[in-house]
Amino acid sequence: MPEAVKPLVLGGVNRDARPIVDVFERAYRLKAVTRSVQKALDKVQKDIEAFYADDDADGEKFAPLVAAAIDELLEPEGNNRTRAKTLILEKWKADELQIDELRRFFDDLQERAVARPT
Repeated sequence: MPEAVKPLVLGGVNRDARPIVDVFERAYRLKAVTRSVQKALDKVQKDIEAFYADDDADGEKFAPLVAAAIDELLEPEGNNRTRAKTLILEKWKADELQIDELRRFFDDLQERAVARPT
């Protein structure tokens, strides 16, 4: 007997189907990449590219750029009301976060945001 085919559905994104992400023991839900989210990410991406293109760029400015991008992809979950950017910058300023960690987390988050559900 043929297996039932899942119907294609446009719209009605189930918020609860989006993954929960842990940022320093606080829960965040990955946002759907809608038009407004994509526009915000494009702007931040341009800022990051400009940073890389500038040979005299201050390395201290990189973490806030990436934190802003991460903030565009995450929304606080449950009782958590703290923006991800706030936590990331606190850890950065306290010297408790490595730039490689931050870059890797952002790359993984982007991949997860555009991944097809299985």
